[in-house]
Amino acid sequence: MLLLALMLNDAQAHYSVLVYGPTETTESTLLGSDALVTVWDATQWAAATTSDFEVYQLILIPEGGCDGPTSSELQTLYDTRAT
Repeated sequence: MLLLALMLNDAQAHYSVLVYGPTETTESTLLGSDALVTVWDATQWAAATTSDFEVYQLILIPEGGCDGPTSSELQTLYDTRAT
């Protein structure tokens, strides 16, 4: 699983997590009760702006199961890499 994390203040009780939905299996359930999890599908991800991503402290790109993600599942990530 690929994690992109920003530094969290020790006093923060909860942290917001954005999960890339097309490759989600069970990873977001392992984050614990302190995580405020949002899952976006490929359409939502593609429509998002840099400002939309900046509100999350953690962006999770799940592995997509035992066989890993397909290239088509990762295409939106590649297409929006500059966002």
